Amino acid sequence: DVYKEVWPYRELACQQPCPLPLYPPRQPHVERASDRRMRRMMTVLIGGMRVLEANHGNSSVGVLTNSPGKLSNDFFVNILSMDYKWEKVEANKFKLISRHDNQIKWTASRFDLIFGSNSILRSYAEHYAQDDNKEKFVKDFVKAWVKVMNADRFDLA
Repeated sequence: DVYKEVWPYRELACQQPCPLPLYPPRQPHVERASDRRMRRMMTVLIGGMRVLEANHGNSSVGVLTNSPGKLSNDFFVNILSMDYKWEKVEANKFKLISRHDNQIKWTASRFDLIFGSNSILRSYAEHYAQDDNKEKFVKDFVKAWVKVMNADRFDLA
């Protein structure tokens, strides 16, 4: 074991017996099922909050739906759609421009782009964007919302 070979030399560095503890080496991060659940939960919450228009300052950035205020999977459908091209407006703002008529359809933030660029988050977004997962999206959103809202409710069993 390398650590047993190296640690005796710590006393030479201290010029006396050193009280430095010997800890086993750190293990590389292993993704746990709880990590995956948390990412999926955050994905469904963000997509749901976007279509519900729950943005700071009533901003319309990231509200990628024709039915704002209605819980739907539209955010994921439109963020992944090849019907739109992304064009940078400023450092953190992008226009989604229709490839059919070249008109600006929506605006989105750099934060929204992560659902298309990060492979793990994209897989979750693709899952929720499927036509047959509209109901699953709503159920998962409600489940995640209740979990977050009750996280500090110690009075609940």
